[in-house]
Amino acid sequence: MCVFSGCGSQVDYYDANSVEEADEVGRAAQLYGQFLLTWNSRPAAVDPEVNDLLGDVSLEKVVSSRTTPPYSDRVCSSCHYRDSMSSYSPSVDQYGEGSIGPDTLIGGVMWRGPSGWARRLVSRSDFDEEMWLYHLLPVFAQWLKDGTLSEPPVVWDEPISIQISEQLSGVRLVDVVSSRISGRADGLLCSSCHYEDGPFAYRPAGVTRGGSSPLYQPYTIIDGRTWAGNDGWADRFMKTTFPKPDEVIGVLWQWRQTIQGGRMIPKGANDS
Repeated sequence: MCVFSGCGSQVDYYDANSVEEADEVGRAAQLYGQFLLTWNSRPAAVDPEVNDLLGDVSLEKVVSSRTTPPYSDRVCSSCHYRDSMSSYSPSVDQYGEGSIGPDTLIGGVMWRGPSGWARRLVSRSDFDEEMWLYHLLPVFAQWLKDGTLSEPPVVWDEPISIQISEQLSGVRLVDVVSSRISGRADGLLCSSCHYEDGPFAYRPAGVTRGGSSPLYQPYTIIDGRTWAGNDGWADRFMKTTFPKPDEVIGVLWQWRQTIQGGRMIPKGANDS
């Protein structure tokens, strides 16, 4: 089975139908990892258009104001800096350099994720910049697509390996959603707001306020939905207008990318 078409990072994503297919995608991803556009390094080869636009620099250097973006004579921090009027105001001095990773929270938002700065940049929802910025849009779009394979996968019942926050690094997603451990900086458990007969959607049966639940699996039905299903609790968590921790959104997004990209088959997916 061919899981990559064309050359470089032209990846065909699909839902694997078996563990064998998921393993094959994983092996192919490792083999072709040199072609993926990552945050911190220049790949051996990327889409020719992206290669021409990005030149010899990495996204990390551009975003951290260590170099000027392509087709510009100013670093990002000339306009986006601590206490600037912009919605994107990283903790750096004007014209200064920083060290910004894909999981660095800036205004409560990361660069990665479904509502992160990269996605906002690509969708032009939060930026009012000069024309040179449009040269970076295909680059960030490529990074968002390649991130599915270049970032470590998030597996439901294994320690989270992406460096996303102090609260989430090394813990298991299953323990967070089962209210065994908090994934938030304020220490609140999911069951602090979501419990049987509670006021908010997602009311796990038999769970008391502040209490833990059985270890849920991705396809366990909870209040009529599962975590892994389409428009399930993961999707709804990421889309809600109710304030949710962006780092938890980022973990759930990477987990959804992992299973949608065919890299993992969630337990219970093939159960009758």
